[in-house]
Amino acid sequence: MAHYIPKLPAIVHAIDTETKALRPNAYILSMGGSTFDIATLTLLGCTYVAVDPNDPEADKIFDTDSGTVAWWNGEGDPAFAPTPEAKQAAWSGTTKIDVALKIVVEYF
Repeated sequence: MAHYIPKLPAIVHAIDTETKALRPNAYILSMGGSTFDIATLTLLGCTYVAVDPNDPEADKIFDTDSGTVAWWNGEGDPAFAPTPEAKQAAWSGTTKIDVALKIVVEYF
């Protein structure tokens, strides 16, 4: 019986987002992305953009969940609460959603 050995990709893109809800249509607070060369374990590039948390256009498109906002404010289990620095970074954006999405799409 032959064994299947998957071929690893040469280049890997990674992305992370912080949001105001846990649903697929959550209001995006920030997006970051990185590209790595797996063979050499080299970072090839990265991008980060923080969205205005009060952007009225984003508010029309995306949902906010009061429970997630409460979590960002440190309510609930303190062991899982974000640090004040993490909240500040995620909630201090000034970029409008259309510009932020364009930045990330152009990067990838």
